[in-house]
Amino acid sequence: MRAACPHRIDPSCGRSVPAVSMSSTITAVLPRTSPPGGCHQLADREAGADWRSRRVTLSCAARCRDMSPRVLAIILVTLAVPTAAHAEGSRWSPVDVPATDLADAAGAVAPSAARGHVVFSRLMPGTEHYELVEWTAERGLRVLPVGERAVPFDADVGPGATSGAVVSYSRCAKDGTLSYILPTVDFSRARGCRPYVLDLRRADARPRPLRLAGATGLSLTTPSVRGGSVAAVAAPARGTTSARVLRWRRMTQAPVRLRGGSPPKCSYASCRTAPRTSVDALDLGPRSVAFLWRLSDPPYGAGQGVELRSSSLRPGGPGRQVSSAQGYVSGACGFRQPLSPSAGGGGGVSFLLAQSPCEELQTSLARQRVGVKSILGTRPAGALVYGAAFEASRVFWLRGAPPVPDASEGSDDDIPVPCATTGTACRLVVSRSLPPSGAAGR
Repeated sequence: MRAACPHRIDPSCGRSVPAVSMSSTITAVLPRTSPPGGCHQLADREAGADWRSRRVTLSCAARCRDMSPRVLAIILVTLAVPTAAHAEGSRWSPVDVPATDLADAAGAVAPSAARGHVVFSRLMPGTEHYELVEWTAERGLRVLPVGERAVPFDADVGPGATSGAVVSYSRCAKDGTLSYILPTVDFSRARGCRPYVLDLRRADARPRPLRLAGATGLSLTTPSVRGGSVAAVAAPARGTTSARVLRWRRMTQAPVRLRGGSPPKCSYASCRTAPRTSVDALDLGPRSVAFLWRLSDPPYGAGQGVELRSSSLRPGGPGRQVSSAQGYVSGACGFRQPLSPSAGGGGGVSFLLAQSPCEELQTSLARQRVGVKSILGTRPAGALVYGAAFEASRVFWLRGAPPVPDASEGSDDDIPVPCATTGTACRLVVSRSLPPSGAAGR
C-alpha cells in the first residue's frame, strides 16, 4: 500500500510500508476539526494522519520533515522493537465469555465503573465532540451535565466520601490530543487543566471544582477520587520533563508524590526538544494507584511507548511496571497497547490489552496479581473488547466486531475502528465471571 502525506503538499512523500495488522493498517477515527499535523523525519519512519478521511495511518514521510510544527502525532512508533510483534504471537486462545447486554455504545470510548455506575465518553453525531454518558440499571443511559469536549474525557468513577459514586475528570485551557491505535488522549502538551467532580447519586447534581490543598498553579489531569482521597497527575514543573503522580490523602492536606515511570530520554541525536512524560489514564485503589505512563520523544516517533504501572500509596513506597504489557507500535509490523488500568483491592492491576501479531487484532481482559510476574488473561471469542471497566467481580466492556474495510472509502488500506465512531455496532455488556484464564508474560 502507499501512504499519503497528510497535507498533500508533496505527493511523492509517501512510501510503501508494511501493514500493521490484518494485512492493512488498523486506524482510529478522529474528528475532522482536529488541527492538521505534519511529517517530521525520524529514522525515515513516521506517524502520519490523513485528516480529511479522519483515519490514522502509519506512513514513511521523511521528505515532509519541514512541515508545520503543530504536529498531532497519532501513533507512538517504537522503532527500537521492530521484531517484537512477531515474537508476541497469540498469548491466549479465544474462549466464550458469557456477557449480559446492557445498552448501545456506538461512539463510546474509555468506560469507568464503580458501585453500579458506568461512565464513558461518547462521540456526538455531527459535532466531532464528546459528551459524557452514564449507565445504571435503574435509569439506563443519560448524558451527564458536564458539557462537551474535543477529546474523550479523562473520567474515572469511584466511591464517594459517604455513599454512592462520583465521577472525576479535568477541564483544560489547552487540551490533549488523540493518540495511538485504539483512541487514547495524550496529555503531554495539555495546559491549564483543573479537576472536577460530579455526584452520580442525584440526577440534579452539577459538577464542582475539586479544591485541593497545594494545587495552586498545577495543571492537573486524570483525577481519581476514592472516598476522601484524590490522585491526579500534575504536568511537569517548569524546567523539568517528568509528569508527577500526586495523592491527597485528604483534600485539605498537602499532596504526596508517588512513584512514576521511566524518566524521559532522547533516543535519537535528532531530538530537537526535550522529551516529556504524561499519564493517559489513572485509577486510585485502596492500596495502590494504577496508570498508563506515556514516554514521548518529540515528534512522537521513537521511544519505549506506554508503560502500564502501579505505585504504592505509602510515601516512598515501591512502584512496579507490568513489563510484559509494554505498549509500542512496531516500525515493521504489529503493536501492543495497554488500556483501562484498574487498581485492585490487593494491590494488583486489571487492564485491557490490545495487540496485533501482524495477522489480526486481538483484545484480552487481563490482570496481574501483586508479587506475580505472569499475567492472567481472557480473550473473548467472536468479538473484540474496545474498552473495559473493572468493578469487584464484574467487568463492564465495550463489545464490537473486528475491524473491516470501509467500502465507502474505496480502499482496503483504511480500516475504521468500531466503537470509536458513531453508527457502528457496539454494545455495553457486563460479564460477572470470566472463564479460567491462562498465564502469560514474564
